[in-house]
Amino acid sequence: MRAKPKNNSKTELFLQYFRKR
Repeated sequence: MRAKPKNNSKTELFLQYFRKR
C-alpha cells in the first residue's frame, strides 16, 4: 500500500489514526 512515499500525507495520517484505534 505504501508505494508512493511522496503521496502519503493524508493517507499516512488516516492509516495511523485508523491503525491507532
